[in-house]
Amino acid sequence: PGMYSDDVYSSKEDLANAADELAKAFNNNFETSQVTTPIDHSFGLTFGYQYQVANRPLGVILSTRFSKNYSHRPAFDRKRWLLESQDQGELVSAGDYAVTQSDESADLTGLAGLSYKIADGHTIGFQGLYSHNGTKTGRTIFGTRPENIIGVDRYLGRSLGWSERELLYFQASGDHIIQSLNNLQIEWIYGNTNSNLKEPDTRYFDEFIEGASGASFI
Repeated sequence: PGMYSDDVYSSKEDLANAADELAKAFNNNFETSQVTTPIDHSFGLTFGYQYQVANRPLGVILSTRFSKNYSHRPAFDRKRWLLESQDQGELVSAGDYAVTQSDESADLTGLAGLSYKIADGHTIGFQGLYSHNGTKTGRTIFGTRPENIIGVDRYLGRSLGWSERELLYFQASGDHIIQSLNNLQIEWIYGNTNSNLKEPDTRYFDEFIEGASGASFI
């Protein structure tokens, strides 16, 4: 048996064509680029009010916020060490790099809440929270590799990444006072959370540079 079957791909050629189409679906950008970014900024809107419904108070709150943030860390050091023998206690270099990393992050959040006094001593509430975050990262890393990589003195790495995080939360709650049971108070809460993380189109590009000849290979 191979990697293809009659149910999916009838031949190796069909499998190769599918892989080729998948590769072409991605853009061919493997390089970071320099851009000028604006200052960090955010916008928010909040509304709250209490209404009278059936002669009882109904509280409403709505809120949303959008923010965008940028960060840039140029040429910070990153060093790695290995302890090969506890007896000798000698640390061996596993990499000495200069890393430059830039991040662009956008956040969108929303909140909605209702609170209603259904009777004297009885209040129920509903709250919902939504949060969505997207982060774009570009990073370059350059430096020396450990000596056990034969013929390679320096390493140049580039990475482009995109991640999305999403959170959806719902909560229902109640507060009840039962006067006939000596003012017994009962509080209850139900909550449900859904979250997910996606990292589409994340890519790495590594280049090794020989110190003697200056030749490079991927």
